Amino acid sequence: MMEADDNEQIRFISAEIMDQGADGIPILLAILGRDVPPDRRLSLIELSKDGAALARLNDLAVKGVYTIHEIPVLLEHMDARMVNLEASLIPADTLQRITGLDVGYNSQFVAGFSKELEPKRQQMLNAWRVWYDARR
Repeated sequence: MMEADDNEQIRFISAEIMDQGADGIPILLAILGRDVPPDRRLSLIELSKDGAALARLNDLAVKGVYTIHEIPVLLEHMDARMVNLEASLIPADTLQRITGLDVGYNSQFVAGFSKELEPKRQQMLNAWRVWYDARR
């Protein structure tokens, strides 16, 4: 999937990875953790790869298939790579499913978000970090 160059290919490959269940999680995490040159980071193809990996991790979490190792990758992605805040709702939902913590990171929070709320957003992310740190 890292070498895919069109959205149809990305969707097809991500579906195959998801069919592997828990064995596909490390592959999806590697996709999210890949090194993307700064000039390509916001390209539609790279964003599609991220979106597909995040969606498939969430699909697996909905089925109860997840690992604690997803938490730091999802948090890093939400901290450093989110292009728009609405896109962060999928990894936030995945984090909630994995940890069981509802920190209030939801569509209402995102809809009302302003720069002044960034400390609150960081506090929410930190709650998931603390949960992870206590269990690793």
